[in-house]
Amino acid sequence: MVLLRWSSFMPSPPSPELSTVNNINTNLQLKLNYKYKLFTAGLLGRIDGRHSRSNREDYQDLDAYEYKYGANCTYTTPKTFGSFTIATDYNIFVRRGYQSSEINNTTNAWNASISKAFMKGSLVAKLSAYDILHQVSNIGYSVNAQGYTERRYNSIPRYVMFSLAYRFTKKPKK
Repeated sequence: MVLLRWSSFMPSPPSPELSTVNNINTNLQLKLNYKYKLFTAGLLGRIDGRHSRSNREDYQDLDAYEYKYGANCTYTTPKTFGSFTIATDYNIFVRRGYQSSEINNTTNAWNASISKAFMKGSLVAKLSAYDILHQVSNIGYSVNAQGYTERRYNSIPRYVMFSLAYRFTKKPKK
């Protein structure tokens, strides 16, 4: 059964007063990396703030924040173990301050990979796993001064990919 509803309304006459929206967008990002021999680790944090104000009567002020924090590490095994490179990263994305509960959310993203170099590093075979926890959404939200936009992307959630990369090097002639 399909229910159709039709409604008509008379738009209000345009206001002679100019409608303005004042926006302040701020962000802060911190990164910390550490390396010791064959091990590398890093921490990151980022905060984005969005503050909007308007002189319109029907405008609701916006004070929203988006946080991202996470860690990553990479380890290359010694040559006696075959020189594999193992890497992983884990990030948490948090949105707060929006009126919609769909936008106020927390998402965890975990990726991992293992790779092996051949032919003196010219050929690299890599197996990568993305979105291991299956929490990344293909829906993006955007809120600006004039409205709310929902974007849907064609994306593949949680997948594994194998890749081969070959590096060509040619030395210049003297």
